[in-house]
Amino acid sequence: LIQQISSIPRSHLGSYTIPAYAVEQYANKVIKPIVWTDIYRDPSLSYSITMFRLFKGGVMPLHDHPDISGVNFMLAGAVTCQSYDIVDVINAQKGQFLGVQYPPRDYTENDAMITLPSKENLHTFTATENTSILQILIPDFDHKERICSYFETDNELPADTRHNCLSNLHKHHTIGMDLDQLTINDIVGLNMVPEPKNKVDANVPFDGSLD
Repeated sequence: LIQQISSIPRSHLGSYTIPAYAVEQYANKVIKPIVWTDIYRDPSLSYSITMFRLFKGGVMPLHDHPDISGVNFMLAGAVTCQSYDIVDVINAQKGQFLGVQYPPRDYTENDAMITLPSKENLHTFTATENTSILQILIPDFDHKERICSYFETDNELPADTRHNCLSNLHKHHTIGMDLDQLTINDIVGLNMVPEPKNKVDANVPFDGSLD
């Protein structure tokens, strides 16, 4: 799939960079939008194809992809990504969970960020330059069971909570990362929060041509 995506001529994607009007409109704004373009959404929600753009310094807030696999292919720009997985529940009613954090990674043009239902399913990333990303989700969010939720990290967990979580992970091998590289400092709290108020979205129509 990634090879197929990388072979798409950029000209077929139309205006995949940040539109000139948006650059001008938000030049002096502290908070700049994430600029989205819907390319195709399957009526049965089995998959979706979208593009989004981040201004330099822009942040995609920490969010999840429940039961969804995703490819975020870097069309242009660069981001630093931080991924997490939920590994235990603290208080489901309050949306409080235990998670593990993966080492941060940098992605540049033609790289792909992969999210899987059981690996690196939560992520946040910051654009280190103006960035354009082509995203494919399989299946798509349905806003009923597959709902995108936002999170904040809690790095003030008690030491015994971190230790018990780490011990259970080593005992049951329930995550897809190398446990030999996992330390107590990689255990974090993941608390569900409302969609961040400083997240601004803008939408532009697709003007490319994909068969």
